[in-house]
Amino acid sequence: MPVSANKLGRYELRQEIARSNDVVYEAWDPVLSRRVAVKEMVIPPGADGTAEKDRIERFLREARAAGRLTHPNIVTIYEVGEDLGRHFIAMEYLDGPTLREALKGTDGLPVDQAVTIAAQLADALGYAHQNGVVHRDIKPDNVHLITPNLPKLTDFGIARIQTEANITVAGQVFGTPSYMSPEQIAGGDIDSRTDIFSLGITLFEMLTGRKPFMGDSVVTITYNIVHEAPTFPPGLPDWLAAIIHKAIAKRPEDRYRTADDMAADLRARRGPIGSGVGSARGSWGKPAVGAQPRTFAPGQPNPAPSTYVFQSAPAPSPVFRWPSNPWDGLSEEMKVFWRVLVVTALVGLCIIALAVVGKGSYDRYRDAQNTREIAQVADTAMERGDFATAVRNYREAGRIAQTDVAKDLFRDRLRTALIRRSEQLTGRNRQAALMEAEKLDPESAEVNVAFGVLHEERGELKQALERYNKARQRMYEEPAVAEQASERMAAIYLNEGDRAFRSGNLDQARLLWQEAWNLAPAASEVQQQADARLGRYLAQ
Repeated sequence: MPVSANKLGRYELRQEIARSNDVVYEAWDPVLSRRVAVKEMVIPPGADGTAEKDRIERFLREARAAGRLTHPNIVTIYEVGEDLGRHFIAMEYLDGPTLREALKGTDGLPVDQAVTIAAQLADALGYAHQNGVVHRDIKPDNVHLITPNLPKLTDFGIARIQTEANITVAGQVFGTPSYMSPEQIAGGDIDSRTDIFSLGITLFEMLTGRKPFMGDSVVTITYNIVHEAPTFPPGLPDWLAAIIHKAIAKRPEDRYRTADDMAADLRARRGPIGSGVGSARGSWGKPAVGAQPRTFAPGQPNPAPSTYVFQSAPAPSPVFRWPSNPWDGLSEEMKVFWRVLVVTALVGLCIIALAVVGKGSYDRYRDAQNTREIAQVADTAMERGDFATAVRNYREAGRIAQTDVAKDLFRDRLRTALIRRSEQLTGRNRQAALMEAEKLDPESAEVNVAFGVLHEERGELKQALERYNKARQRMYEEPAVAEQASERMAAIYLNEGDRAFRSGNLDQARLLWQEAWNLAPAASEVQQQADARLGRYLAQ
């Protein structure tokens, strides 16, 4: 690490307090004599120029998103800077646990505390949305409790600034699966209502200690978010259940229009308009909507002023009749016969229509049940290494899935299962499995690494390097696989450098070892070997 590792800009770094994609330090600001938090951007090992540029842009976008917001329930940004190529954000230091830590080992918070926290988070989101910022990752991990009833919203790392161009590629999904809205899972355009959905999930978890949509895998969780309704625990006040139900509606247009509206209902402890619970609005005994005071003729006494009636509808237009009505010529017995016949026919048509609708609903329910059961069989098969069974069941689940979101999820799972299956095969069967996986997603880093290994085993090093390099372009979407590709590329360059050295071509060997050192993940065995060989070369 550089000599300046204990200092970043003017801030003195004291200790690391968090690490995910970036590193967060507790630090000291000597100019203003205050404790601060400093987040330092981390560039993934082996990232090329384009990937590094995109990473910096996302980091600066977080700073711009949070930096434009000044609200008592949002973390305060002090400075955005760069020190010898190290990008950082200095921000308010937050004492107290995260909401996730506060919920750990509990069955939920008291209703009063949960409602108080949720209302303040809704205030923060309403303010952010009015300033063009959509957070996109609302969850207990990103909420700090300064006091038991004072939350602060943090981590705008994947926030969307609506007035700026979107740097997310269409189809990419950012967020935490258990808290993502259905439209967020689909990877389409989203707006402020996705934050309202995630806040509803977080409020449910604050009250119960568990998430409303559970599952053994990401596939099951996201399927339940898109298709299933949560089960509310007994004893939850009706008005509060109604608020959560509206916040986590599947369709954005069925949710709260704004976070401020949700905050208002939480503070008033009333259900949303139209929910029929917890509110005096729309209750019996009130004037009907659209009603007008009854009018009376001159001299007629007025009743009590609380009497209301609906305005009379205009008189219907006269019905056209043929000059001669055949019905008039029928006997009473025939009229009764035709009336019974018509009523019987109408009842029969209604029964047929209900049967058709009912069969369609049953078929959809049966397909959904079958999809879940098949997906569970496939997930179990993947866990025990029976990849042939997993391939067969993921393929069937994708075929009968009812939505594009579910089809995409099963397609991704099928791709992974095919790659694992190919590792158990040889010759043409192995290549056929990989080719099927590639058809599902030609850009997948996982697919390209598998093909690279195949080419490497055949001695086709040029083709292997091309595949590994293609996998490295997916550093942000599949970081672990991209890092694996970098290490395999580095190993090839290391071996080729050894071969050049044995042939007496020392300059070429040095260049190949240098390339291996650059590509290998930091402190990996390959990088250490390349470093040793470069050291011996320089010592000659």
